[in-house]
Amino acid sequence: MILNAPAKVNLHLEVKALQSGGYHEILSVVHSVSLFDRVHIRSLKENNALRLFCDPPLPGGQNIAARAVQTFRSRCGLHSGVEVRIQKRIPVGAGLGGGSSDAAAVLYGLNKLFAAALSPEQLDEAAAALGSDVSFFLHGPAALMSGRGEKIENLIPREDFILVLVYPGFPIATDEAYRWVDEEEEHNLRSCSPEDLKVQFEEKAPGTWKFFNSFQSTI
Repeated sequence: MILNAPAKVNLHLEVKALQSGGYHEILSVVHSVSLFDRVHIRSLKENNALRLFCDPPLPGGQNIAARAVQTFRSRCGLHSGVEVRIQKRIPVGAGLGGGSSDAAAVLYGLNKLFAAALSPEQLDEAAAALGSDVSFFLHGPAALMSGRGEKIENLIPREDFILVLVYPGFPIATDEAYRWVDEEEEHNLRSCSPEDLKVQFEEKAPGTWKFFNSFQSTI
């Protein structure tokens, strides 16, 4: 099975206070874009085998796609061997969700490839266990995201605007970015309601959107 794993942009991203579990609550308008990783999945004869290849290799060799395979196996009792090959086009550490998208593609692809019949709710639970953005990529292409990223409300996608993505050539670690935001005293003074964000995104012209990103001033 070959799947396209799209990047996403946070058109609006509001970082709220740090919660007791160590996560921040967020409120975000998220939209997928036409920049993709390519994910190849196939079964192997060896039970419980896992082969993961990434081109180019990820720094440190860490890949959430491997955890996606393990999470899927544990939730449906799958023992078949799995090989995952990822052709990376989405820059790492750019806030575009490439790793999360790859993980969502693996969950979706394994469910189809092995006819495991996990329900959408069960896939959502697996996605939430992997990371904050993974749930979005099971839904897409546009959503209002809240909680720590696991609460997804689908929005009507827009096709009447063009984005230019500029990558500066160096990554930003997510945990560092949140720490910088916490150190900025005024970051949580700005706020929008979910209802206002939905109306702006679905009913207003893109040029009138009053979205903001809590990371922008710190980064």
